[in-house]
Amino acid sequence: SSDLLKPGQIFFEVHFVSERKALGRVTSWEDPFTEHWKIKRQFVRHEANLLRERSSNRGWHGQLTSEALDLLHQHSLQNGITNLQRAAIDWLVNNEYNEKVGVDSQYLLRSLEQLDEQWNQCPVDPDHELRKENVKKLVSAINSYQDWCASVLEKLRDIYPATQKRSHEQLAMLLKCYHKTFALSPS
Repeated sequence: SSDLLKPGQIFFEVHFVSERKALGRVTSWEDPFTEHWKIKRQFVRHEANLLRERSSNRGWHGQLTSEALDLLHQHSLQNGITNLQRAAIDWLVNNEYNEKVGVDSQYLLRSLEQLDEQWNQCPVDPDHELRKENVKKLVSAINSYQDWCASVLEKLRDIYPATQKRSHEQLAMLLKCYHKTFALSPS
Protein backbone atom coordinates (compact mmCIF):
# COMPACT_ATOMS: atom_id res chain seq x y z
CA SER A 1 0.00 0.00 0.00
CA SER A 2 3.05 2.30 0.08
CA ASP A 3 2.47 2.88 -3.68
CA LEU A 4 -0.83 4.59 -2.87
CA LEU A 5 0.62 6.91 -0.23
CA LYS A 6 1.92 10.38 -0.95
CA PRO A 7 4.91 11.73 0.98
CA GLY A 8 3.85 12.66 4.50
CA GLN A 9 0.78 10.39 4.58
CA ILE A 10 0.38 7.61 7.11
CA PHE A 11 -1.48 4.35 6.56
CA PHE A 12 -3.25 2.78 9.54
CA GLU A 13 -4.55 -0.74 9.71
CA VAL A 14 -7.08 -0.96 12.52
CA HIS A 15 -8.14 -4.19 14.19
CA PHE A 16 -10.85 -4.34 16.82
CA VAL A 17 -10.35 -6.69 19.69
CA SER A 18 -12.98 -7.34 22.28
CA GLU A 19 -12.95 -9.82 25.07
CA ARG A 20 -15.05 -10.76 28.00
CA LYS A 21 -13.18 -10.75 31.31
CA ALA A 22 -14.09 -12.67 34.40
CA LEU A 23 -11.98 -12.80 37.52
CA GLY A 24 -9.23 -10.88 35.74
CA ARG A 25 -8.68 -13.32 32.88
CA VAL A 26 -10.06 -13.67 29.39
CA THR A 27 -12.69 -16.38 29.31
CA SER A 28 -14.10 -16.23 25.80
CA TRP A 29 -14.63 -14.10 22.71
CA GLU A 30 -18.05 -12.74 21.89
CA ASP A 31 -19.55 -13.50 18.54
CA PRO A 32 -19.11 -10.73 15.93
CA PHE A 33 -22.86 -9.96 15.88
CA THR A 34 -22.89 -9.22 19.62
CA GLU A 35 -19.65 -7.24 19.40
CA HIS A 36 -21.00 -5.09 16.58
CA TRP A 37 -24.30 -4.58 18.41
CA LYS A 38 -22.46 -3.40 21.54
CA ILE A 39 -20.22 -1.04 19.57
CA LYS A 40 -23.19 0.48 17.74
CA ARG A 41 -25.11 0.82 21.03
CA GLN A 42 -22.19 2.71 22.52
CA PHE A 43 -22.09 5.20 19.64
CA VAL A 44 -25.88 5.67 19.71
CA ARG A 45 -25.82 6.06 23.50
CA HIS A 46 -23.34 8.91 23.06
CA GLU A 47 -25.53 10.61 20.43
CA ALA A 48 -28.66 10.09 22.56
CA ASN A 49 -26.93 11.72 25.53
CA LEU A 50 -25.98 14.69 23.36
CA LEU A 51 -29.60 14.96 22.21
CA ARG A 52 -30.80 14.86 25.82
CA GLU A 53 -28.26 17.53 26.87
CA ARG A 54 -29.58 19.83 24.15
CA SER A 55 -33.07 19.27 25.60
CA SER A 56 -34.35 18.54 22.17
CA ASN A 57 -37.89 17.21 22.00
CA ARG A 58 -37.24 15.87 18.52
CA GLY A 59 -36.37 12.22 18.15
CA TRP A 60 -32.94 10.99 17.18
CA HIS A 61 -32.61 10.90 13.39
CA GLY A 62 -29.95 8.20 13.17
CA GLN A 63 -26.97 10.50 12.71
CA LEU A 64 -23.61 9.21 13.82
CA THR A 65 -20.31 10.98 13.40
CA SER A 66 -18.22 10.07 10.37
CA GLU A 67 -15.64 8.58 12.76
CA ALA A 68 -18.26 6.32 14.34
CA LEU A 69 -19.49 5.24 10.91
CA ASP A 70 -15.92 4.51 9.80
CA LEU A 71 -15.25 2.40 12.89
CA LEU A 72 -18.50 0.47 12.49
CA HIS A 73 -17.72 -0.13 8.83
CA GLN A 74 -14.21 -1.34 9.66
CA HIS A 75 -15.51 -3.67 12.35
CA SER A 76 -18.16 -5.13 10.06
CA LEU A 77 -15.62 -5.75 7.29
CA GLN A 78 -13.07 -7.23 9.64
CA ASN A 79 -15.59 -9.58 11.23
CA GLY A 80 -17.65 -10.54 8.20
CA ILE A 81 -20.85 -8.88 9.39
CA THR A 82 -23.39 -9.40 6.59
CA ASN A 83 -25.89 -6.83 5.35
CA LEU A 84 -28.67 -8.78 7.05
CA GLN A 85 -26.79 -8.83 10.35
CA ARG A 86 -26.07 -5.09 10.06
CA ALA A 87 -29.76 -4.37 9.35
CA ALA A 88 -30.81 -6.53 12.33
CA ILE A 89 -28.34 -4.76 14.61
CA ASP A 90 -29.55 -1.36 13.39
CA TRP A 91 -33.14 -2.29 14.19
CA LEU A 92 -32.25 -3.69 17.63
CA VAL A 93 -30.38 -0.50 18.57
CA ASN A 94 -32.96 1.84 17.03
CA ASN A 95 -35.81 0.13 18.84
CA GLU A 96 -33.97 0.26 22.16
CA TYR A 97 -33.30 3.97 21.84
CA ASN A 98 -36.77 4.71 20.53
CA GLU A 99 -38.13 3.57 23.88
CA LYS A 100 -35.51 5.61 25.78
CA VAL A 101 -35.22 8.93 23.93
CA GLY A 102 -37.39 8.63 20.86
CA VAL A 103 -36.22 7.92 17.34
CA ASP A 104 -37.59 9.76 14.33
CA SER A 105 -40.34 7.65 12.74
CA GLN A 106 -39.04 8.20 9.20
CA TYR A 107 -35.66 6.86 10.31
CA LEU A 108 -37.34 3.88 12.02
CA LEU A 109 -39.30 3.15 8.86
CA ARG A 110 -36.12 3.19 6.74
CA SER A 111 -34.51 0.85 9.26
CA LEU A 112 -37.47 -1.54 9.08
CA GLU A 113 -37.51 -1.42 5.28
CA GLN A 114 -33.77 -2.14 5.18
CA LEU A 115 -34.25 -5.10 7.52
CA ASP A 116 -37.12 -6.46 5.42
CA GLU A 117 -35.16 -5.98 2.18
CA GLN A 118 -32.05 -7.71 3.54
CA TRP A 119 -34.11 -10.55 5.00
CA ASN A 120 -35.81 -11.16 1.65
CA GLN A 121 -32.57 -10.81 -0.35
CA CYS A 122 -30.59 -13.15 1.84
CA PRO A 123 -28.89 -15.59 -0.59
CA VAL A 124 -29.05 -18.38 1.97
CA ASP A 125 -31.59 -19.14 4.64
CA PRO A 126 -31.68 -16.05 6.93
CA ASP A 127 -31.51 -18.37 9.93
CA HIS A 128 -28.06 -19.37 8.66
CA GLU A 129 -26.81 -15.77 8.86
CA LEU A 130 -28.48 -15.03 12.18
CA ARG A 131 -28.05 -17.37 15.11
CA LYS A 132 -31.25 -18.49 16.80
CA GLU A 133 -30.66 -16.25 19.82
CA ASN A 134 -30.21 -13.26 17.51
CA VAL A 135 -33.43 -14.06 15.64
CA LYS A 136 -35.15 -14.29 19.04
CA LYS A 137 -33.72 -10.86 19.99
CA LEU A 138 -34.98 -9.47 16.72
CA VAL A 139 -38.46 -10.92 17.11
CA SER A 140 -38.57 -9.70 20.70
CA ALA A 141 -37.58 -6.18 19.59
CA ILE A 142 -40.27 -6.18 16.90
CA ASN A 143 -42.88 -7.36 19.42
CA SER A 144 -41.70 -4.72 21.88
CA TYR A 145 -42.08 -2.03 19.23
CA GLN A 146 -45.57 -3.26 18.37
CA ASP A 147 -46.52 -3.07 22.07
CA TRP A 148 -45.02 0.43 22.30
CA CYS A 149 -47.01 1.53 19.23
CA ALA A 150 -50.21 0.10 20.70
CA SER A 151 -49.63 2.01 23.95
CA VAL A 152 -49.02 5.23 21.99
CA LEU A 153 -52.17 4.68 19.95
CA GLU A 154 -54.17 4.25 23.16
CA LYS A 155 -53.18 7.83 24.05
CA LEU A 156 -53.73 9.03 20.49
CA ARG A 157 -55.55 12.28 21.29
CA ASP A 158 -53.02 13.35 23.91
CA ILE A 159 -49.92 12.58 21.86
CA TYR A 160 -51.20 13.60 18.41
CA PRO A 161 -53.60 16.55 18.85
CA ALA A 162 -55.89 16.90 15.82
CA THR A 163 -55.29 20.65 15.76
CA GLN A 164 -51.61 20.32 14.87
CA LYS A 165 -50.67 19.51 11.27
CA ARG A 166 -47.33 17.99 12.33
CA SER A 167 -49.26 15.54 14.53
CA HIS A 168 -51.03 14.14 11.46
CA GLU A 169 -47.68 13.52 9.73
CA GLN A 170 -46.16 11.92 12.84
CA LEU A 171 -49.18 9.68 13.35
CA ALA A 172 -49.14 8.60 9.70
CA MET A 173 -45.45 7.68 9.96
CA LEU A 174 -46.03 5.78 13.23
CA LEU A 175 -48.81 3.80 11.56
CA LYS A 176 -46.56 2.99 8.58
CA CYS A 177 -43.88 1.68 10.95
CA TYR A 178 -46.45 -0.28 12.95
CA HIS A 179 -47.84 -1.84 9.78
CA LYS A 180 -44.34 -2.65 8.49
CA THR A 181 -43.54 -4.68 11.63
CA PHE A 182 -46.44 -7.00 10.86
CA ALA A 183 -45.21 -7.47 7.29
CA LEU A 184 -41.67 -8.50 8.30
CA SER A 185 -40.55 -12.05 7.58
CA PRO A 186 -38.65 -12.95 10.81
CA SER A 187 -40.65 -15.27 13.00
